[in-house]
Amino acid sequence: MNCELELESGIEIEEERYFEENIDDLILQLEKMDNFVKQSISNYFLNQEMYTGELIKKSLIHLPYYVSLVRNTSVSEGVLKAYKIIEDCGYCDSVSLNKTGIAEDIKFVLNIIKDIEKKVSQEFVGGILLMHLELFEGLEIW
Repeated sequence: MNCELELESGIEIEEERYFEENIDDLILQLEKMDNFVKQSISNYFLNQEMYTGELIKKSLIHLPYYVSLVRNTSVSEGVLKAYKIIEDCGYCDSVSLNKTGIAEDIKFVLNIIKDIEKKVSQEFVGGILLMHLELFEGLEIW
């Protein structure tokens, strides 16, 4: 048991030392990532109209909560949450099939994803999808 504690303490000390020695580089990497996320968000949303008719501004789409959402939401998480939001509010019919035999909610989400993929890196599709639902469709995502 003492060996385990000593080993864990040694690892914790090494981790702490690593962070102390590399904190400036780590902060710089995070800032670069946030800038890339913000640029991706801008590529999709900037100068378009929200569901309210107002023009989308950089100050809105670059809020830390949106940057975090886009950075931390996988495609699968975003799609699952999107379907849940749509289902909960009855935004699209998930039962009726359109002419192609695809449920309306599936077609709706797929069309949004296709549009996002034209403008944004694949890794950010899930978060951008949720932002789209909130900013363009007026749906609550939280």
